[in-house]
Amino acid sequence: MNNEKYLKYISIFVGVALVISLIMNVTLISKVDELQFRMDQLSTTQHDIMNNVHTQTGQIESALAEFKEEQSWISPIQFNFNKENEEDGTTEAKFEWQIKELEEDSEVVFHYAFGDEEEFTDIPVEAIEQGLYQVTVPLKLDVEPQWDIFIRNETNHSEMMKPDIDEKEREKSKLRYYVTVSSDDMVKSNDIRWEYMDYFGASKYGIIQTDVDLMDDIYHVNVTYHGVDQSSIVVDEVYLLKYQGNNLIGEEEITIENGNHSIENEIRFFHLYEQEMYEDMRLVIKTVYSNGDSFEKEVYSE
Repeated sequence: MNNEKYLKYISIFVGVALVISLIMNVTLISKVDELQFRMDQLSTTQHDIMNNVHTQTGQIESALAEFKEEQSWISPIQFNFNKENEEDGTTEAKFEWQIKELEEDSEVVFHYAFGDEEEFTDIPVEAIEQGLYQVTVPLKLDVEPQWDIFIRNETNHSEMMKPDIDEKEREKSKLRYYVTVSSDDMVKSNDIRWEYMDYFGASKYGIIQTDVDLMDDIYHVNVTYHGVDQSSIVVDEVYLLKYQGNNLIGEEEITIENGNHSIENEIRFFHLYEQEMYEDMRLVIKTVYSNGDSFEKEVYSE
C-alpha cells in the first residue's frame, strides 16, 4: 500500500516536473525567437542606415561636383573620334570645351602626351565661337576589334575568360591632356585628364566574342560578332587556324548561322562543332570584314 502511494507521488512529481520543464522550454523558445526578431530588426535598421548614408554621401558628392563645375573657369572637355578621316592607321581625336571667363588677347593652348611620351606636345586650338574651342589630335593607333574570349573545360567544369590586352599594353593607348590660358603674366591650367584610345577599334569593328568548349577528345568553337549601330563594316567570314606549336596544320571555315542574325547586321553567329583535340594545340581565330580588313587573334594554347 505504501509502495503504491510512493509510486503515485513519484508519478505526480514527474508529471509536474515535465509540465514545468515544458513551460520553461516554451518560454525559452519564445524569448529566443523574440531575441532573433530584435536582432533581425537591428540588422535591417543598420542596413537602412548604411543605405541612407551612402545615398546622402552620393548626393553630397554629386552636389559638390556640380558646384565645382559651375565655379570652374573651363567646362568639361568633350571627346570623340572622327571616323570619317582615317588614313594609314592615323585616327583623329576631336576635343571641344568652353572657357567661361576669357580676357581679351588671351592665348589658349591644348597640351597632350600619348602612350609612353613623357613630354607634352602643344598644339594651337580653333575658336568655334566666343569662348568655345576645339582641337583635333592625330593619333597612330593599332585599330582592331575588341576580343572577348571564354574557355570552358567540360571535363573539370572550369571556365576562364582570357584577357584581351594586358595593362602594360593598354597604357600605350593612354592619352593625357590639359588646357592652359595665358594673358599678360598670368597662366592658368585645368587638371590633367586622360582617356584610353583602345576602345576606338570596338567602335569601328565591333566585338568578337569567342567561346571555346573543351571536351575529353573534341572541342567546339562558337563566335558571336557584336556589330556597331548603323555601320557598313561587318564580319562576313570567320576561320579557325589550327597550329601545332608554331606550325599551321589546318584551317577550317566557321559557318554562319543562317537566318539568325539581325537585319542591321549588328549580331552574327558562327559555329564549328566536334573538332578533334591534338597535342600542343594552339587555336587562332581569323575574321574577314566586308571592306576586306582581316584580323587574327589567338584564343587558346596548351
